[in-house]
Amino acid sequence: MNTNLMLLGLFKWFYLSILFVVFCYGCYHFIRNRLKKQYNQDALEMGGTIVIGALIFSSAAVIYPTSDALSQAFQLFSKQTTGSQLALSLIQFAGYALVISLINFLLLLMVSSVTTRILHRESYLEIASKNDLPGSLLFAVIIICLAILSIDSITYMLDALLPYPALPGFR
Repeated sequence: MNTNLMLLGLFKWFYLSILFVVFCYGCYHFIRNRLKKQYNQDALEMGGTIVIGALIFSSAAVIYPTSDALSQAFQLFSKQTTGSQLALSLIQFAGYALVISLINFLLLLMVSSVTTRILHRESYLEIASKNDLPGSLLFAVIIICLAILSIDSITYMLDALLPYPALPGFR
């Protein structure tokens, strides 16, 4: 049995599962708390549920590219270091990947919010509070499209952080 491959699989599974749960929990409670604070609304209607579903889907799309980058980082780090140094290097890279994913998700939220406000004249919180189905579908489509379009940029940013070995004599 290949122990390194088994450890990589377990690490990726735990990493992606924990991140997805944290992003889902964060999105859900962010929207609920904002609706409760600004609009005194406890229950989510259909519009709010669509908005939260779009946020959860886009967070998964933003997190997914980190999985391949973690595999590449593990392969590179396992050839350069061993033991606890390998684990520390991989955890450090996973932290960088998390920060890049979080920044990208916040940018997605900001751009889709501005785009929805321009096209629909309301913010996504107003759409969720009024149970505005056309507006919530518009927001969902915008943020999901932006998340899918941003996958390559996340991959490029994560690849830039990988410590590829330098080859002497090449410029």
